[in-house]
Amino acid sequence: TDVTVDCLRSLSSCDVVSSGKAKVIVWENGTGADAVTTLSDTIVQNQWNDWAELLVSSTNLGFTGGNNRVIERVMERNNVPDYFLLLNSDTLVTNDSLTSLVDFMDRHPNAGVAGSKLLTETGEHQCSPFRFPGMVSEFDQGLKLGIVSRLLSRWSVAMSPPDEATVIDWVSGASMILRREMLEQIGLLDEDYFTYFEDVDLCKRAHLAGWEVWYVPESQ
Repeated sequence: TDVTVDCLRSLSSCDVVSSGKAKVIVWENGTGADAVTTLSDTIVQNQWNDWAELLVSSTNLGFTGGNNRVIERVMERNNVPDYFLLLNSDTLVTNDSLTSLVDFMDRHPNAGVAGSKLLTETGEHQCSPFRFPGMVSEFDQGLKLGIVSRLLSRWSVAMSPPDEATVIDWVSGASMILRREMLEQIGLLDEDYFTYFEDVDLCKRAHLAGWEVWYVPESQ
């Protein structure tokens, strides 16, 4: 719960949120009554009600189910947004991290998905972007030999992060913006995955439908 509060606090200082251009929905995924009370009280005490909404599930629906329930509800409302940002609760955002993603999607109408550069608290590159798994990458993963890893590096799943925005295979769902038009075409997250690999699957389906998936390092 504490990391979720920290995430909300970081979101509160972002222009797209404070200006009313974006809304934040927290899906409380069956953690329990104490978490619900803490989050609800925090939103009220900080006067975040204008942009933050708390939805509560009695059971854990996983990453896929929780995000899908939020997207489905928003899709039924008036003024459906152009984009949905999936954001892990243990992340901290800056103003640039959100505006850069929105601006990028506005400038690239063929982009169905774009992901952020994920950093540790001390600034080291954490993960994303990635290539799709394949026979060569799985062979290297199984051997775990340095010489083989070096020889097969161009086919490894984890990529060296580009310095500029780049079309890639897939990005981490920890901070991933999705175009509504794409979701209407290919569908939401596959709930058979529950948690893990749902981002790989979604990006694969986006590619198959003709949408681009981008890594946007300006968003950190």
